[in-house]
Amino acid sequence: MQTQKGITLVELLVTVLIVAIIAAIVIPSWLSFLQDYRTRSARDNAYQVLLNAKSTARHTKETHEACFREHQGNIEYSVHHRRWGGTCTNANWQSLGIPQVKIDAANTSFYHRNNIYRVQFNYLGVTNGRLGRITFRSGKHRYCTYLSTLLGAQRKQKGQNCNR
Repeated sequence: MQTQKGITLVELLVTVLIVAIIAAIVIPSWLSFLQDYRTRSARDNAYQVLLNAKSTARHTKETHEACFREHQGNIEYSVHHRRWGGTCTNANWQSLGIPQVKIDAANTSFYHRNNIYRVQFNYLGVTNGRLGRITFRSGKHRYCTYLSTLLGAQRKQKGQNCNR
């Protein structure tokens, strides 16, 4: 007597159905996790950019500015010596390296002109005037970096704490 080995069409369809149900549950959570991770990474990178600008200003004893903008769907930044004559006029733009994240203009309070956001640090590493925050969003996720004192103290926030 011969026995046949293999699976039936019904068994295959049940297996495919179970995999599809699990995927329908897992994929939205995974995508939300990725958006959260990207937005948090943009905030953390901006935090480091601001620390770099403050440190460079103190080290070189010259006013430096950190500038942020959206350009062709990417967030770019520049840390450079402050030149008279405009906002970020001698910027050397570099990608922040985080795709699918935007600057949340409604909740960003850094000085801005022509969709460029900037903060300046004087030769002591102290903010040169305006305090505030830069806020990033992706989907429902929102993260921000605050410059909260004239001495340049920074802190990171998320969610509703980034609203104006």
